[in-house]
Amino acid sequence: MKSISLLQAGALSALVALACLPTPAALAQTPGAASRTLSGGSGGGPLLTREELRVCMKEQEAVRVNVAEVEGRRAPLDAEMEQVKADQVKLEAERGAIEELRVRSEAFTARSQAYADKIEEWNKRAKDLNDGKMGSGRMVERHRNTLNKDRADLEKERVALEAERQELTTGSEEIVRSYNAKADALTARVDDWNDRNQKWTTDAAAAELRREEWLVNCGDRRYREDDEIAIRRGQ
Repeated sequence: MKSISLLQAGALSALVALACLPTPAALAQTPGAASRTLSGGSGGGPLLTREELRVCMKEQEAVRVNVAEVEGRRAPLDAEMEQVKADQVKLEAERGAIEELRVRSEAFTARSQAYADKIEEWNKRAKDLNDGKMGSGRMVERHRNTLNKDRADLEKERVALEAERQELTTGSEEIVRSYNAKADALTARVDDWNDRNQKWTTDAAAAELRREEWLVNCGDRRYREDDEIAIRRGQ
């Protein structure tokens, strides 16, 4: 049944490599030219205007923060999944107790059925005796004594079976209840982790796309160094 079935869950590896963006201190300058690129590359495309540069510098910081925030969420997710896997192993070990209960319950059912068959056979002999079908005289007495002895043995077997039934019922209910509670809690953790991991995957892809767009629109385009200086002075 689902409540005692282990759910499989595997941690997803990081799907997107989120490259670090260069800081202004690491910007490269082309020899002999008073222009740079925010990415430190050779640059291409139209020269950025001052206003475009202002927007690009602001977006550069936003991209950096976005990348760092997404990357920072990966390690805790992976660590959490490792703990989930460890708890799954522990829960699987507890499954052995439930399997043992199943085997004992099947054996008990077989013994109970055999006992019921003995009762049915004893009742038939008792009826035959009462109906006078078991002979007469001493033969009847011998059959009666045998029936009495068998009845005493059956009563002992009934008491033993009832005690075993009580033990199995009490033990199995507690073990299964505990197992199911842990399995349900683990299922909820896995479902929650999957939801958060899927969100991370979506956010990581979005962060990478934003970084790539920034490189095309800003990072790999040249700008005048004087414009950068002016912007940093608040102009």
